[in-house]
Amino acid sequence: MKSYDLVIVGVGAMGSSALYHASRRGLKVLGIERFGEVPHEQGSHHGSTRIIRKAYFEHPGYVPLLLRAYELWEQLEREVDEKLIVKCGGLMIGSPTSEVVTGAILAAQRHELTYEVLSKQDVQRRYPFFALDDTQQAVFEPDAGYLFSELAVKAHVQQAIKAGAELKLGCQVAGWSKSGDGVEIQISGETVYADKLLLTVGAWAPNFIDKSRFQVERQVLHWFEPEEASTAGLPIYIVEEQDGSTFYGFPNIPLQGLKVAIHHGGENCTADTVDRVVHPADIKRMRFALSRRIPSLAASRLIKTSACMYTNTPDFHFIVGPHPEEENVILGLGYSGHGFKFSSVMGELLVKMALGENTIQVPEIFAPDRFAQAR
Repeated sequence: MKSYDLVIVGVGAMGSSALYHASRRGLKVLGIERFGEVPHEQGSHHGSTRIIRKAYFEHPGYVPLLLRAYELWEQLEREVDEKLIVKCGGLMIGSPTSEVVTGAILAAQRHELTYEVLSKQDVQRRYPFFALDDTQQAVFEPDAGYLFSELAVKAHVQQAIKAGAELKLGCQVAGWSKSGDGVEIQISGETVYADKLLLTVGAWAPNFIDKSRFQVERQVLHWFEPEEASTAGLPIYIVEEQDGSTFYGFPNIPLQGLKVAIHHGGENCTADTVDRVVHPADIKRMRFALSRRIPSLAASRLIKTSACMYTNTPDFHFIVGPHPEEENVILGLGYSGHGFKFSSVMGELLVKMALGENTIQVPEIFAPDRFAQAR
């Protein structure tokens, strides 16, 4: 039986980063990925880009991790000599009492981040692309921007393999069990031993631990072809409407188009049954959302679409830490549609957890035992 310091199940956003950090620490590490290539389009990291921002409206406790995440993304960029992060600024648009506005201001003030509050007139003077109503304003964050998600996963994997990591592709895990001071993992045709097991399985989390902790949600990404002049100098943006519905978008990227998507509100599904066909009703819903705030884009040509998944927890915060019933199993799960930006630091954090190091403060809101039993 082969033996490892660390076995990582799931080599997507979080798993690829953990593979990278473990290999750089000199650990004997194995990554196991159910699909035959990394990156791939079957999980939650495809679609070219993901937003990154510091003034985190979801909870100010995320901000210290984000500050470290930015450092690590820039470090990875230098190592691979490839553009992975673009800081184009970001707008959080909503009413003065909306979550995106009040939460961003709270996080920025608590952590002394640079931000501006912009009126409707300010936004439309700077960015005539948007059509805010009289109840809306925006928080502008200059350090926000986007990551090239698939390139980032690829970079983490390539650097990990260079540093000695092993990777098994097209390989499924049948189960795991406690064995002495470690864990045995049953995979396709063999069993391997690990001092520590890390589960970063994304939308397949309900197959590994208590299903009540997760709800997988289908999401649809859309790329439109806008008028070039109208999109000059655009930031990323997240728009919360009075009814609570939210959508987000990116600048126009050459040869790709302008990507937008509705945040949450998709159909419940499982990773194995998700409908990957994009239907006219999906596109109609997106165009309606755009028609209120970006009417020129709502009427523009649709270039392409893609379906992906969120893996939501009941409170939409992550599950990060040792398994409540097995300390040698570390969980990095339930990123609830806002995790990719953290993957650079999550890999570092999860490896430090596996090694018993406590040099990064983990927010209490991530505690794995805050819900029902884990297994």
